[in-house]
Amino acid sequence: MESSDLVHITKALYPSIPPVIVERMVAFTAALAEAAGVPGGTFARAGAPWEFNLRDLLRWCDLSLSALTSDEEEEEEEEE
Repeated sequence: MESSDLVHITKALYPSIPPVIVERMVAFTAALAEAAGVPGGTFARAGAPWEFNLRDLLRWCDLSLSALTSDEEEEEEEEE
């Protein structure tokens, strides 16, 4: 799957995340996958081979939105 596909799918599923953030998340995931896949590299050798995919990106989005929701709830409780 191409990076443009990942961006398109993620934007469609998470419209509340700003597009620029989605694009940066996809770029980071691609860079991480590339770094983990370098033969003889020192990064992420234990447990290799690694694969980063759409599932990982969507989980990251879920966690990000969950953290934002938690922060907003805490702020509301503090205001009361």
